[in-house]
Amino acid sequence: MGFLTDIRVARIAGSSRDWELIAPLIYEGNTHTFTAPRGFRTDFASVPRILQILVPKNGVHDAPAIMHDYLYRIQPIGVTRSDADKLFLRMMREVGVNYIRRTAMFFAVRTCGWYPWRKCRVK
Repeated sequence: MGFLTDIRVARIAGSSRDWELIAPLIYEGNTHTFTAPRGFRTDFASVPRILQILVPKNGVHDAPAIMHDYLYRIQPIGVTRSDADKLFLRMMREVGVNYIRRTAMFFAVRTCGWYPWRKCRVK
């Protein structure tokens, strides 16, 4: 279980914050395997600039942040926003994000994630 592949990204030309996977990112959970495909675009952790002193945009949490972006964007059948957020917390624990940082990031997505989830909702 856990991430089966490493992150391989390239900066998107003309963008200061967006990146694109140049190889799939694969995560295997207890019952599901999720694959963010080559070409998937991410901004890593969506941390407001003012809070980046406490939680950097990049770090050990990169792979969980990319997979969380992917789950929000595609909203797989049977995966709720709550499921995606709890999986984000679990992935951060698995890759070694310390307790305080992962808890803060989890509460941030639980509190503020409704807007991006709704924005990406498949109609």
